[in-house]
Amino acid sequence: MRTDTSPDGLPSETDSRGTPPDRIPRWLRDPLVVFVLLGIGVFALDGWLAGGETARPVIEIAPGEVERLRARWIAQWGEEPADSELQTLVDEAVDEEILYREAQRLGLDRDDAIVRRRLAQKLTFILEDAGAAGPPSQAEVEEYYAQHAERYRRPGRTTFDHVFLSRDSRTDPVGDAAALLDEVRAGAGSDLQRLGDPFMLARTYADRSDREIAGLFGSVFADAVAELPAGGWHGPVESTYGVHLVRVKGRTPSRAPALAEVRDRVLADLREDRRRDRSVAAYQELRAAYEVRLPATASDTESTRE
Repeated sequence: MRTDTSPDGLPSETDSRGTPPDRIPRWLRDPLVVFVLLGIGVFALDGWLAGGETARPVIEIAPGEVERLRARWIAQWGEEPADSELQTLVDEAVDEEILYREAQRLGLDRDDAIVRRRLAQKLTFILEDAGAAGPPSQAEVEEYYAQHAERYRRPGRTTFDHVFLSRDSRTDPVGDAAALLDEVRAGAGSDLQRLGDPFMLARTYADRSDREIAGLFGSVFADAVAELPAGGWHGPVESTYGVHLVRVKGRTPSRAPALAEVRDRVLADLREDRRRDRSVAAYQELRAAYEVRLPATASDTESTRE
């Protein structure tokens, strides 16, 4: 820096190259601007040294993936795909991967309830399968069956006839049923199809459980039939349809089956219970690693789960 004399006789400062500072734009003297310009220059130089091309992400379809696509096609269509069909499957897989990566880049997987639920579901499946033991032993199956015997108990079954009297077409269906009961007990009506009113369902049911009878006629009817003795007409018995006379023709009592009869079901239930226990234990271990903060009302509810 040196001092010169201006045309008006006043001294003026110049830089080492003789350029007055007032002629350098103020923004070029800002250190931040200088830093940005240097960064742009370095980036441009790197691109020039690399041949002017930026490396692109790579999508590689491995041979194993191609075989998986081929197997899926065979499972769906029952035949080998043609070369053009297999190429279409590969192209679709590439398209899907590109869209998936771009969706992730844009953050579309965040704040999406469906994506969150699906990811949680997938992790749940992993937790359920983690640490899976071998098949249960015979002793373990027998112990499980003994502990849950009521679950496999065969229900009692009833075979019965009934005569229907409609509430819609009669002013006193209960009184009519009582009068008809006296008649059938006296042997006045042997043709079951001619007794009472027309009925949309069957008049005879064979080997029906209490639950099945309740599903057909309602729980009040099923409970009443369960208490009737076998061998004669009884009533009136009310149902969801109207009023009935009922004759129980036979019953099969409830019984506990031998393990051999239900072994496949017992084994499946045992494996399912173990899978669920593994999932719960693994989740509790994960949850212990987090500090969960909840509102007061939610905290009260959460305390009941622990």
